[in-house]
Formats: sequence, C-alpha cells, structure tokens
Amino acid sequence: MKRVFWMTMVLVMLFVGVALADPFLGVWKMETNDKSGFKAQVITVTATDTGHKWAYDITLTNGTKMQLALLTNIKTGEVTMQGADGKTLGTGHFKKTGDAAWEVETPNHKSKGSIGADGKKMTINQTVPSVVTIVFDKQ
Repeated sequence: MKRVFWMTMVLVMLFVGVALADPFLGVWKMETNDKSGFKAQVITVTATDTGHKWAYDITLTNGTKMQLALLTNIKTGEVTMQGADGKTLGTGHFKKTGDAAWEVETPNHKSKGSIGADGKKMTINQTVPSVVTIVFDKQ
C-alpha cells in the first residue's frame, strides 16, 4: 500500500513539474491595442496529450463576441481550429520554434509568437489577414 502511495506521489510531482515548466500554460489577457480589431481577447492555454489547447474568448471592436479553440499537435505539426460547438472550422500547420516560441499558419491566418524570458508577456506578430502585433499579459 505504501508503495502505491509513493508511486502516485511521484507521478503527481512529475506532472506538476512538467506543467510548471511549460511557459505556454495559463491565462493570457490582451493589452489594449486599437489596431488589432479586437476590443478584448483572453487566451487560456491548457495541456493536451498531443500539445496544447488554446481557447480564445474574443470581443471584436463592434462588440461581437466569439469563442474558438486551436488544438496543436506538436509531433505532427498540425493545428485544428474549432468553433465553440467543437466543430472543426479548419486546419493548418503549427511549429514550435523554441522553448517559448512558435509559428502558426492556416488558410486565413499566419503568425509567429513568443513568450518573454520572464514568462509574463506573450507577443504575437500576425501577418495574415492583417499585419499587427498583439501583446498579452499572463494572469
């Protein structure tokens, strides 16, 4: 019984250690940016068995609210975009370019992003559909 307990504790500690070491995980809130086309944007990044789920809560400048998710598969380099209902809206390519950097390309979107060395700022440089830099603060 003690052995099972200690094995469970080791697994929990390993899981927590991996989660803490992943700079992508967490809630990210967009800094004000009049050029982005967004009034507000919050991204919640969680771990999956193949990569990450990036859940977006977006308010456009006209007040329209949207929810969508990007599911990344680090091994295959694929990204799947899903609507709030879970239906696939499209697919594309995802490439991790560093410990805290990535590139995403879908038919209607292209961007590069990175997380600062302190782990508190995330910058996304979008080039398609428009050129804009969006900065997020970790909450």
